[in-house]
Amino acid sequence: MEEIYFGPFVKKYKVEEDFRLEMLDRGKSTTKDWRESLAGHIDVENQFTKQEDIIFFSKGITPYLIDYVEHYNRDYKDWANVPRSDTKHTWKNKQNLKDVLKVEQLWINFMKAGDFNPPHFHNQDLSFVFFVDVPKEIKIENENSPYNDYGPGCLIFSYGEHEEKYITTRGFIPSNGDFFIFPAPLKHMVSPFKSNVIRVTIAGNVSWNLQ
Repeated sequence: MEEIYFGPFVKKYKVEEDFRLEMLDRGKSTTKDWRESLAGHIDVENQFTKQEDIIFFSKGITPYLIDYVEHYNRDYKDWANVPRSDTKHTWKNKQNLKDVLKVEQLWINFMKAGDFNPPHFHNQDLSFVFFVDVPKEIKIENENSPYNDYGPGCLIFSYGEHEEKYITTRGFIPSNGDFFIFPAPLKHMVSPFKSNVIRVTIAGNVSWNLQ
């Protein structure tokens, strides 16, 4: 038996606790309002502007980005029936991936009760969302939700036209340290919650300059 998958490639990682806490502290010191550049209906969305913060973050997530791209490249070769040793179908001159993956935008969201992100997509090649502070109240609210959907506080990905026999959406109730990487054009959204807490996420875009 062979299971066949196709469509957007989404990968979920668990980030180390020290890195999560450090980025939470750095994010709390941001002050530049970046709401006009974002789709979210969230009152506090700030851009990271300090170069040392961007460098620290980029260095911390590089292993996950490299793993994502290598996994994507490996599976693409399998799908295309290309020998994995065939460098014609990979990056030129075996470029070091950390030199061609660049964080282009980086921001932090402080999401309170009633805030949400409507269905949207990003520019660039890859996007990510990092859950740096997820109060337990949101998971409890989700588990007790009476609604027939993914529920409060979920990150939801959507692809293609709805069809009853297809899986066109996937939803996740996140926890501390969850880090999602996905193609930037993939439509996604975040549902609101009612709990009187603040959930903090860091999001951004990555250029994938393979030559």
